[in-house]
Amino acid sequence: MIELADERIMIEDEDSYLLYLDERLDHAQEAQSDDIHLSTYLRRSLVASTPDLDSLQQETEERYRQQQRLENEVKGKKRKEAGSARQKLIDEIYQSDDIVDDPTTVHGMMIDAGSTGSRMHVFAWDPRILSSPEEIQDAVSGNRLSVPHGSTRWTERLRPGLASLAHLPDDELVSGLVEYLSPLVEFAKAVLHTKQAQWGDFPIFLRATAGLRTLTPERRDRLMAAVRELFWHNQTFSPFQFAPEQASV
Repeated sequence: MIELADERIMIEDEDSYLLYLDERLDHAQEAQSDDIHLSTYLRRSLVASTPDLDSLQQETEERYRQQQRLENEVKGKKRKEAGSARQKLIDEIYQSDDIVDDPTTVHGMMIDAGSTGSRMHVFAWDPRILSSPEEIQDAVSGNRLSVPHGSTRWTERLRPGLASLAHLPDDELVSGLVEYLSPLVEFAKAVLHTKQAQWGDFPIFLRATAGLRTLTPERRDRLMAAVRELFWHNQTFSPFQFAPEQASV
């Protein structure tokens, strides 16, 4: 007979205990805790145990690990398929000379980092250069407006959300961000490939929304600091114009 500290109930036999462990497993999976491993979680529920019950616990943990491995395999397969489809799209864009059909427009990019995924939006607008008194007067009077516009061909997205990287340790965070954000940056480079000489003049922004707001302030600040560091100092990763204030929550 086992007394469980959390619920203060009595379990009469091993079958009942196995059912109890399955219920605790479901609860642990729903909680998706980053800080408490399942084995620790289950052990804390027990005041006493026997060798047989220990083996049942190990069996339950092994089932949990097998399920996690299967889920990771499925996710890995989906990521590979999405990566192949994205690379095919990028290759097609590089073969197109009309993806950006106006050589005079100026461009900027926005990464919308949401809770379930991130989107890259490429925008275009007429140059905001006033070279004569008449053009200045037109601008002041509102007759010379330069409004950004986009295209469905200039948008790409990926999953999961940026907040999914918050658990990475310091020595893995930047490399994790490179792997996560590279598909979006490479997409923008493909869209603007005919204007490569101007990439350094085109600003890129990142705005994080609900996903990062669910993190603790410490984790959120740490993740955003790494994002700013990456875009600010790694021109190989992103050749576009960037200042630290262009990435925010």
